[in-house]
Amino acid sequence: MIHVGITGSSGFVGSHLRFFLYEKRNEYKCVQIEQEDFSHPEKLTQKLGTCDVVVHLAGLNRGDENEIYDTNILLTN
Repeated sequence: MIHVGITGSSGFVGSHLRFFLYEKRNEYKCVQIEQEDFSHPEKLTQKLGTCDVVVHLAGLNRGDENEIYDTNILLTN
């Protein structure tokens, strides 16, 4: 069983990836990394520790250009 962490799992692309992996649930298990996890480093570290691979889809795509840039850099770091 491969554990796949997905950031942004409730977004458009993330939800489709989740549904795809659900269809293959005998091979893959989804680990949903939620927005609130980024504010709790210990919780984020714990979830990431269970993952074999992480698909990073979380991000901000609306708003002030500087806010979008800063937020997406922060989430990726």
